[in-house]
Amino acid sequence: MMKLPRIQTLMVLGIAVWLLVPQSALAQPVKKVLLAEAQLKELPATSLLVGSVRPNRISTVGAEVEGLVTALPVRQGDYLKTGTLICQLNDDTLQLELRAAEGKLESLNAAVLIAKADLDRWTREKERVAKLEDSYRANAKEVYDTLADFLIAENRVREAEQDVVEQSAQVELKKIEIAKTRIAAPFDGYVTALHTEVGQWLPRGGQVIEIIDLETVLVRVDAPESAIVHIRVGDEARVKLDALNSTVTGRVKYIIPQAHEQARTFPVDIAIANPQHTLRSGMFARCTVKTGLAGQVVAVPRDAVVHKEGTNRIWEVKPAGPAGMMAFPMVVTLGAEVGEWVAITSGNVSPGMKVAVRGNEQLMPFPAKVIVVEEEALMTTSTQSRGSRRAGRDTEPWVPARPSSH
Repeated sequence: MMKLPRIQTLMVLGIAVWLLVPQSALAQPVKKVLLAEAQLKELPATSLLVGSVRPNRISTVGAEVEGLVTALPVRQGDYLKTGTLICQLNDDTLQLELRAAEGKLESLNAAVLIAKADLDRWTREKERVAKLEDSYRANAKEVYDTLADFLIAENRVREAEQDVVEQSAQVELKKIEIAKTRIAAPFDGYVTALHTEVGQWLPRGGQVIEIIDLETVLVRVDAPESAIVHIRVGDEARVKLDALNSTVTGRVKYIIPQAHEQARTFPVDIAIANPQHTLRSGMFARCTVKTGLAGQVVAVPRDAVVHKEGTNRIWEVKPAGPAGMMAFPMVVTLGAEVGEWVAITSGNVSPGMKVAVRGNEQLMPFPAKVIVVEEEALMTTSTQSRGSRRAGRDTEPWVPARPSSH
């Protein structure tokens, strides 16, 4: 095989590099940046724990009465508001039973009126006999019989009124059973499963749908026993979601004090507000939580960290010989946050290192020449470039519109 001369080899390599390196990088204008120093800060130790997003609530909605399904106006994926109709059962038989119960109640109310009229008659008779007894014109048998008939009439009124109370309860029971043939959403949420269909007989307690609440979500992580002693309910946690290419803040809501016997880890739930429902059940999450006592760690201003394409980067700025000041990207792992500072736990940042805190969002992930300026000069540049960033790509994660409710 013939070998190429050295000069030709260098030319081929130069052409290859020219073809592989993006032309935008070669023509990239010099960016202006503002610098800050990495410092030692008193911050708590943290650990990175992986887990999954879970709904705040999940419910398998069941039927309280049995019946034939006549309507099922929902489907999987539908977003429902509280009280939205999920399923309608046939209530023809119950309606007839209600009419019969109401008719019987009317008859019993009429019986009460008759019993009260009879009691009024025996009340007057008892008063008449009592006057005769006072004037010694009524014998003992007549007084005894009148009193007995009065007591019987009085007891009949009580029995009739009790019958009305019991039948009224039966009427209300039928109304409740009819109302329960309309099965509604117990809370705002998404339908994730259907367990019945129109025309199917649904027994009492039969499953209708499964619904999940995503207004707030829980991220379940498993904390090792060495870390669980430092985790407290209410602790702040930073949660990175690879699918959304974003990081959000949550708080520890539940700590389950029962470890998995095999792994010796304890389940911990981190609650995250999710008003736009961008976080979906089952998403993979990486959570940074406090798992140790405070100590001296290297930290940088939060503005120094740029999160893009699932990676956290900072740019170290330092002289590079004839090229002048250069910004060198560094992939970092973040730890605890306190105020405007965030710990760097990856070990590649040292105290005193100069890092870009403004203008860094415009830098590409490879070394680039920069100009170090004061904040006033950078503000002018940021104002001029803001319009172009709006017209160009959007760095925020896409947020879908919330589905309309039924």
